[in-house]
Amino acid sequence: MRDPDRHNIPMGPGRDRVTPPGGYGALIACLGAGAVTGTLAATLSTKAARPAVLACACYLIEAVAIAFVPFLGGLAGAAVATFVLGGCNGLGNVIFLTLVQRWAPPRLLGRVMSVVMLAGLGSFHALGRGVGRARAPPRPGPVLPRGRRHRGRRDSRRALPGRVPRLRDR
Repeated sequence: MRDPDRHNIPMGPGRDRVTPPGGYGALIACLGAGAVTGTLAATLSTKAARPAVLACACYLIEAVAIAFVPFLGGLAGAAVATFVLGGCNGLGNVIFLTLVQRWAPPRLLGRVMSVVMLAGLGSFHALGRGVGRARAPPRPGPVLPRGRRHRGRRDSRRALPGRVPRLRDR
């Protein structure tokens, strides 16, 4: 039985993958500290000649940092990579969102930013729901011919959002 006070953190092949809760907390703290540092560093990048290239470079460095988290020699290496990940994410996001706000016409700025926020935040919820439904085990119950249902069981279609129940579904 696994100890409930320990968490699995990927630390590379052949290494102990279980660390104390403080290790996981250290990674989260490094991510937050890196994000604050990257956001503050964005104030120094106002004179960048090509800010879009700088933002893309930040995102590429972020991808490399997250790819190397399991292979950097344990918790200390993972913490450094997570700090770099947070810093590049903070810097890239500030630059990218500033460029979008400069590019969008003033009369469409609210709509453009709402689409950017939906793409960045809303897609995770929709994707999570889809993956969760795809991985869910099938509901137990009797297998009946099409068009017939078990009288003691509620219709599964009734729980779908946005569906108006018909009279015979009640």
